[in-house]
Amino acid sequence: MSAFRGRLSSDEAFARSPAATLANAYVAGHRAPNRLDQDRDRLGLPPDAVETLRSLARRHHGWRAYVHSE
Repeated sequence: MSAFRGRLSSDEAFARSPAATLANAYVAGHRAPNRLDQDRDRLGLPPDAVETLRSLARRHHGWRAYVHSE
């Protein structure tokens, strides 16, 4: 999230940021990791941050699928 904070002027701007909301959806498992390439421009993150987000999204997306299957 530090990659977002560097682009935004305040905590309030961070909280209202559509890009931060989108990243949060990935981390929470509400958006499939395979869509990350489509959202790369909307996120505006450097490549290393995108890969970190991809790793988190893969981990949590699988967990969400597991929880919903029971």
